Amino acid sequence: MLIRSLLLVFVFVVSVFASKDEKKDKYPLLEETVKESKKLPGFFNLYQSESELYLEIAKASFDKDFYFFSTLSQGSLGYMMPVWTLDQHVLYFRRIGNEVGLFVRDTTETAKRNSPENTAVQRAFLDRMLYRFRIAGASKGEASILIPLHEFLYSHGQQSVPQWMNMAYGIQGLDERQSFISQAKAFPENLEIEVQQTLRVSSSYGYSPASNQIRYHYSFVNKKKSEFRPRVADERIGYFTVDSRDWSSILDDSGIKRNIVRWPLEKADPTASASVVKQPIVFYLDKSIPYEYRAFIRAGILEWNLAFEKLGFLGAIEARLPENGLDFDPADSRYATVSWAASQVPVAFGPNRHDPQTGEILDADVV
Repeated sequence: MLIRSLLLVFVFVVSVFASKDEKKDKYPLLEETVKESKKLPGFFNLYQSESELYLEIAKASFDKDFYFFSTLSQGSLGYMMPVWTLDQHVLYFRRIGNEVGLFVRDTTETAKRNSPENTAVQRAFLDRMLYRFRIAGASKGEASILIPLHEFLYSHGQQSVPQWMNMAYGIQGLDERQSFISQAKAFPENLEIEVQQTLRVSSSYGYSPASNQIRYHYSFVNKKKSEFRPRVADERIGYFTVDSRDWSSILDDSGIKRNIVRWPLEKADPTASASVVKQPIVFYLDKSIPYEYRAFIRAGILEWNLAFEKLGFLGAIEARLPENGLDFDPADSRYATVSWAASQVPVAFGPNRHDPQTGEILDADVV
């Protein structure tokens, strides 16, 4: 009887220690996973190797909103404009057991906080899952988690090819096996990543493009607290808008709210009839612009100051010529740019990146 009892105790102790060991080794150690990678510290830490790109998520960063922008940066084949904005979302990471979900925040269905209508909205509308990551590693105590960001970026390109391009060129998708990270940069407030991918084009299609390569630029931007005040749209004046439905006022125009998309331009002295601005709108002229046109394009941009001066905003817009040593990508979310396109389409356009909830312009590019 004594031997049997001792045996049971032994089995119990062994099983307890075994379970602890299993828990301890649940994920590969983060440092081991990225030991051959270059660390890029920033808004999220990145770890880049020849073919992989990992992103580190601190425990405190889960369920925190950030902006996500995707842009067609190169490989437009002469028909589609470069710096073409494809995605504008508010995203967040959420831990789901042994995986990490990337969710798109629903910014269209709203209600006043702590109201009965807000409870109803939360029950009726769920945020959309964009991707589900495996966990590639974790620090001790799981203070931070490592996810394979490259797997998401390679697959997301499939969704980003505009439908009209598929039809025009007979594009059947992207070959993820022939994709690679062409550039990755990390800054305190944003990540800028460029992915080059290979198009799969139908051989039986009438038109064959000169190149089967395309590049996407992805920006992950910190969503900081902003004092920006949304401005309600007036349908008598043409503005781009961000629209939402406020279920707390559903009987008022079906709850539809429209705010204009605008720059966060403010006077340094709000009491003055005319004042310099707190933060001017700065456009950088890209090095792609031919030399003979640069001065005229800059003058055209600065001409807008006359309109702002009539409203009391002094020095609202600046235009800076390409500088030696300043190397930037027009798709970089830190720079508002004016660039030149090698395109057979005789048109210009000016996409912007904005907060989908308030309409605050964060970045804009003229092509």
